[in-house]
Amino acid sequence: MRLFALLVAAFFFINSARAEISVNLVVAQGPNSLTREEADSLFNAANMQVTLQMGEPLVLKKYRVISNPFPEEQKKLSKRLRLLRLWDGWFKRRGVGADVNYAITPPFEDGGLYWMAGYSEGVCKKNGTAYSTAEMFNNYGAPRFEHSLVAFLHELGHIVGGEHEDSNTLMHADALARTERMKKIRYSNQTSERIKKCLRKW
Repeated sequence: MRLFALLVAAFFFINSARAEISVNLVVAQGPNSLTREEADSLFNAANMQVTLQMGEPLVLKKYRVISNPFPEEQKKLSKRLRLLRLWDGWFKRRGVGADVNYAITPPFEDGGLYWMAGYSEGVCKKNGTAYSTAEMFNNYGAPRFEHSLVAFLHELGHIVGGEHEDSNTLMHADALARTERMKKIRYSNQTSERIKKCLRKW
């Protein structure tokens, strides 16, 4: 009986030790993009939030800092979906086999201004691809780290099971515009449960 109890305890320990979300991360360099150190700060802040709410950390499986391979698409907001498809092909050709493929890209340069946006391949899609733009300051010098964090966590949220919802939290369809209204940058309890349910299927 004691041996059985030890085996059960070992089983749960091993499974809890494997509880993580592996990420294949690329930081694309271009006009007004994040530096490696800034990207590290962004990822660490996102990791802290995911770990706090989901109990499962983000673990980097592969991490690259590269020149932006799709500079022309970065010049039009209307190219958002095409940019996702290009990044999806880029990741698939390199086949790292992580739970999430994610690209942090420079902001869009449209109409003489920088714009933030993102896109994800689907909801609860293992090996899915997402990207979001990121910047430290906009054209007028206003800080944008929190907006970059919201964009990152929003698109990541879709890949791991989150859907759009009407709340001043990360999964609002227009979360970037609501960043200042968020009391905390966090997922709602409803989204947290959806993500946990998705991750249990992985």
